[in-house]
Amino acid sequence: MKKDTKESFQKEWSIYDYNDKTWGLNVEERKKIFLRDMDVIPEKLRNKIILDAGCGNGTLSMGLSDFGMRVVAMDIIDLRRIKKEIKANSNVHFIQGSVLEPPLKLGLFDFVFSSGVIHHTPDPKKAFRELIKLVKIGGKIYIWVYRKKKGPKDLIIYSISRITSRLPISFQNLIYSLFTMIFRTIEIFNRKKIKKNRTERMVWFYDSLSPRYQSRHSLEEIFSWFKEEKISNIKLTNDGKHGYGVCGEK
Repeated sequence: MKKDTKESFQKEWSIYDYNDKTWGLNVEERKKIFLRDMDVIPEKLRNKIILDAGCGNGTLSMGLSDFGMRVVAMDIIDLRRIKKEIKANSNVHFIQGSVLEPPLKLGLFDFVFSSGVIHHTPDPKKAFRELIKLVKIGGKIYIWVYRKKKGPKDLIIYSISRITSRLPISFQNLIYSLFTMIFRTIEIFNRKKIKKNRTERMVWFYDSLSPRYQSRHSLEEIFSWFKEEKISNIKLTNDGKHGYGVCGEK
């Protein structure tokens, strides 16, 4: 993984405020979405082991332990701040690693969950194959990736990111701070409800405009990946505005 990709996400989660929501959702809401996305009920999770591949700020990883699972939370960034911010839990283990070369035992996990991660690598299909290797026979995998660009807004964001992602992080920070002030001013001027506070807005800009790799995929392409790896019971469990979530059994 390129150094600038790691630096981008390191900065994104370093400015995250642990009092904020993540993508507008609290942990309980994200746990409910996880159950839907993985197509599983809580009773099936107890005493299982899951990999949260690309854990970001780590809040969902901690929440998943409430289901009685052992959770391995992996990300390419330095995880020391996350460990410091989040209350210690013996069922959650944070490790630094890449989805392209995960430093984990093959066939170890009952569940592998990777939401919004592999499309930020230079080879998403390879990342998917590496994650499949970590799933036990009979286990389940879920991935969420960006869908093909649909409208003017997507094209604008993608076009801007082609420029901003190549700038030094310090310069990006100035740009996103300016964007944040502009959005806040517009909301106040139009007397609109403030949807995101400053840090939430900054995290959004970093996530949308900073990563060097931001591949888009069709649903047919994602299903073909699952089929090539002999994954069964393939289901589209998240058909959102910005991306697809697909799960299946090994």
